[in-house]
Amino acid sequence: MNRVMRFSMVFIAAAIAVLLCASPLPAAGKTVKIGAAQIQNDVQRAATSQNAWPRGTVRILFTSPVQEMEAKGEKISREVIPVRGNPFLGHGQYAVRIYDNGVFLAEQRVSVLVEVQRDVVLSTRSLGRNTRLDGGDVQVVKRWVRRIPAQAVTDTESVVGKMLRVNVAPNTELTHSMLREFPVVRKGAPVRIIYESGPLSIATLGVSEEDGQDGGMVRVRNTSSRKILHARVVGDATVQLVF
Repeated sequence: MNRVMRFSMVFIAAAIAVLLCASPLPAAGKTVKIGAAQIQNDVQRAATSQNAWPRGTVRILFTSPVQEMEAKGEKISREVIPVRGNPFLGHGQYAVRIYDNGVFLAEQRVSVLVEVQRDVVLSTRSLGRNTRLDGGDVQVVKRWVRRIPAQAVTDTESVVGKMLRVNVAPNTELTHSMLREFPVVRKGAPVRIIYESGPLSIATLGVSEEDGQDGGMVRVRNTSSRKILHARVVGDATVQLVF
């Protein structure tokens, strides 16, 4: 081996030894740790800010574990966005994303359950079909719910005086689909039949062939002529002929 080759090998070996013994260069940027509690706060703030429900009536329940996140960079930022489900009510999922100077670094998916507190109308006891409801039959309570029925009832004024279409057990949440207007004209019951034409007004007696609500149309039988007539309900046990 000539002198040049021996010198080159010694130089390379020395360089490798220096590299192995030297301390590692510090990584650029700083390390930022985001705790699980902070992530929960971020998600809760995002879910609440997007929600149209009144302040204090929304709660966020976490249905998956939330992990601490760590990132290294010069300018660390984060965002929380909904990525699955309904972000306003019920089950949903949020993505917590970390960036360095706008460059994506990491993401964590957080599953939540969004509930809202609202008034619901409940039956106070067992009630049978065709029961006409009064104030003692129902009560308004507040409940945390994760869905709003399409036919939801939130006040007793919408219930009292109406009839049940179905049997209900105590503490059953009532909906509009369970209710119908109380008939002011009953099938088989006597009715007063009114005919008006200008200044002329004639009244006679009849029997209703069907139940009818105020303003609705019913078939009635004239007691004298036995004819079936079509009339509009204008009051309790009172109908007006329609031609």
